[in-house]
Amino acid sequence: MEPNSHQYKIQFRCPNCGNIFSKLIQKGVIAEGKGGNCPTCGVSDGQPQVGRFIVIKNHRELDEPIRPYNSPRM
Repeated sequence: MEPNSHQYKIQFRCPNCGNIFSKLIQKGVIAEGKGGNCPTCGVSDGQPQVGRFIVIKNHRELDEPIRPYNSPRM
């Protein structure tokens, strides 16, 4: 899938399964919240208890650091 002159290609990471997938977005539209559904696990962008899909930026140094979940030790 290649974007036309009115689109751009954006990558999202699913917060549920970690899958990275691409989608075409109209130019001039904010990408956050436009992820749709994850093609692997089917979770919707912004679903309660899952949250928004993470937009993967071209400049990795601008990405927020990933904070792993630390489970309580028993």
